[in-house]
Amino acid sequence: MLPKEAGTLHPQDVQKEIAIDTVAWQAFAESGLTFSPKNLASLEFPVFTEFADFSPKDPAFILWIRKNKEPSIYTNTSPQTLLMLLGISGSGKDTNMNHIQELNPTLLVPIITHTSRPMRTDRGENMGKPYDFISHEAFERKEYFVETMPIGTSTYGTAKENVRKAYAQAQNQQTPYIIWRGNIQRIDEMTAFANVLHIPVISMFLMPNKTWGAYTAHLIKEERDQVEERMRQAQWEIQLAGKKADIVVVNKFNPDHGIDNTTHAIIQFLHSLQVSKP
Repeated sequence: MLPKEAGTLHPQDVQKEIAIDTVAWQAFAESGLTFSPKNLASLEFPVFTEFADFSPKDPAFILWIRKNKEPSIYTNTSPQTLLMLLGISGSGKDTNMNHIQELNPTLLVPIITHTSRPMRTDRGENMGKPYDFISHEAFERKEYFVETMPIGTSTYGTAKENVRKAYAQAQNQQTPYIIWRGNIQRIDEMTAFANVLHIPVISMFLMPNKTWGAYTAHLIKEERDQVEERMRQAQWEIQLAGKKADIVVVNKFNPDHGIDNTTHAIIQFLHSLQVSKP
């Protein structure tokens, strides 16, 4: 199933540079192929030809790096790096970030972001875990935030002060990464603010190891609100990732395996960047 009226998607107050290619997405839906740069490139998404498979011999996960980005990723000499963990709804951003912290708590410091959605206390949420929960009205203080993003009936955003706090904590603890879990539509705003603080940036975009039909079924099963809008948003974000992301990870998470190979692979890759620094 494709979302109805999938044409040019202009999310509120976000970049408007990409039109959803309905013909290519229809071909992808009918192909039965799973998400990956290789499969998307084969179906008239030319931006994904710019990625090279970093792990061709490892069937447990697929990590792709933008070809012209690899040298600069490995020559970064800064003690701290901002890792942007991005991805479509249901791709495993929260799962992987939480598992990385469980397995290697000294590897990264998370930036706590804000949301106006209700706190889910039945799922163990509280202030600062996983968000700072604030009112809709608080988001009107635009000067306080690096970026804000309306999603459904709620607003999400990143406070400048929270970025500074995470960076200071990483410096004090000599932690190599600060991590921002966010939306690729806001990659330019976060990069610009990181540049102000002189923090180098790596953007990592997650895709689930699913066909389009399986991904749609997942959204419906999870009873996510506004399923058709989320499907259009996923198409738009994937196309934008083809233009802007440094790294694409195809998440082959299997809940039966607990902390899975995708998380281990991300950790291994991040460690490799540290070892390779001059």
